[in-house]
Amino acid sequence: MQPHAEMLTTILLEVRESYRTNHDAKYKSCRSPQSSFYVHFAIICSTVVGVAQDVTEAVKKDRAVAVMANELRQLVDTANAPIFGIDVKGNVNEWNLKTAEITGFQKDEALGKHLVSTFIVPKLRESVKGILDNALQGKETSNYELEIRTKTNEFRYLLVNATTRRNAENSIIGGKEDMALLWKI
Repeated sequence: MQPHAEMLTTILLEVRESYRTNHDAKYKSCRSPQSSFYVHFAIICSTVVGVAQDVTEAVKKDRAVAVMANELRQLVDTANAPIFGIDVKGNVNEWNLKTAEITGFQKDEALGKHLVSTFIVPKLRESVKGILDNALQGKETSNYELEIRTKTNEFRYLLVNATTRRNAENSIIGGKEDMALLWKI
């Protein structure tokens, strides 16, 4: 008997032995090294009824997507260019290692802070807010010069591309800025 068939037999016996009137449906997952099955059991008229679906391919695709997402996360985190992002309220939700190096603010210090009021110099806040608002409406901006405040209250001049971030349904979820350091003062 194949390993998953043995597991199914064991589960069927468990369900039959635990029979009660008004027994709730049970969901069990049975996996062999090569295949994945999700099984729904119900007791109907003193008979155990099971419905199984082979989801091996779906599980393989989920794993491939998880690997790809991890690689992209690593790419952003270790990019040689500073990358930061905001949510639809303007709060920082992305801050890579290069951004931390340039600003002196570590990721945990920046996350959740309002980007414009915390990191942008006062004289540019209104125009930067306009650029970010445009990005949050799908209007992207390239090569915008930005002056950002560091943790030691120095200023860094950056060349910024403001791009829109979208979810799987193509709804805007925030903006992401790729930056190139122009010079330090």
